[in-house]
Amino acid sequence: MLDYFSIFTFGGSVLWEYEWNKLSGSPVNALIEQCLIEERAAKGKRQFSYTADSVAYTLKWEQNNKLGLVFVAVYRAVLSVPYVDQLLKRVKNTFEYVFDDGAEEYPEFAEKFQEVL
Repeated sequence: MLDYFSIFTFGGSVLWEYEWNKLSGSPVNALIEQCLIEERAAKGKRQFSYTADSVAYTLKWEQNNKLGLVFVAVYRAVLSVPYVDQLLKRVKNTFEYVFDDGAEEYPEFAEKFQEVL
């Protein structure tokens, strides 16, 4: 089960997010600082581990470089969530159709996300 899902721009603006469980620490910020900004992710491997307050998370992400978007799924590392990679691809493909460069938020995307989920 996922704990958190977010869509944000390369510039850092969060366009849409959904939180099932409150996260410990700042796993998405750590991902941005340690992998995305520094480009330290292993080639082709879009997975990052983060631990805070004795809670370990796994973060997986997809990017759309053309639109400047990042899609991130966060779940507890002790869980096996086999559908995450497919979910990220499907959300990415779905969001690309509703993306408008001038929009700052997408509250209506929650319904589409539930359909994809």
